[in-house]
Amino acid sequence: MKQLVALTSVIGWAVFWTFGGLALLAPASDAATVPAVLVAFAGMLAGSYSFLWLRVRPYASLQRAR
Repeated sequence: MKQLVALTSVIGWAVFWTFGGLALLAPASDAATVPAVLVAFAGMLAGSYSFLWLRVRPYASLQRAR
């Protein structure tokens, strides 16, 4: 589970930076700006949530059950 959440964090932040950059560099009158902002926001939410999920869990609860 830890690896899946970490992968979600990496992908979420990559989506945020990619589409955030596209939204910032696109002209304001371009129709692709709003979807790029929405996708960047979704990436930020996924990245932030999964990072915080990993951060607040104690290390012992993240280890595999034996």
